[in-house]
Amino acid sequence: MTVVDDAQRFQRLLQRTETILIGEHGRVAAAKGRWTPLTDGGEVIGAVLRTRTGVKPLFVSIGHRVSLETAVHYVMACDTRYRLPETTRWAHHLASAQ
Repeated sequence: MTVVDDAQRFQRLLQRTETILIGEHGRVAAAKGRWTPLTDGGEVIGAVLRTRTGVKPLFVSIGHRVSLETAVHYVMACDTRYRLPETTRWAHHLASAQ
């Protein structure tokens, strides 16, 4: 198993983005690890997650056979000193190197 394989598996498990595509959410506390549900039509479709204190949040959605709480946990577990999870940073790096 390589870093690329791990990053690809992570990408399939959950989706996250830097901009909202659909839905509504409340205010997210400024502290790292805080999140609030992202809803659409009364249904929870994801989470608005703060990966760094005082930095814009990420939008996390549920992946295949992964709960929202697990998806949030995985994103935070892959967090280092940057806003984006390390797996996403590596995926961007590898994709732009080709």
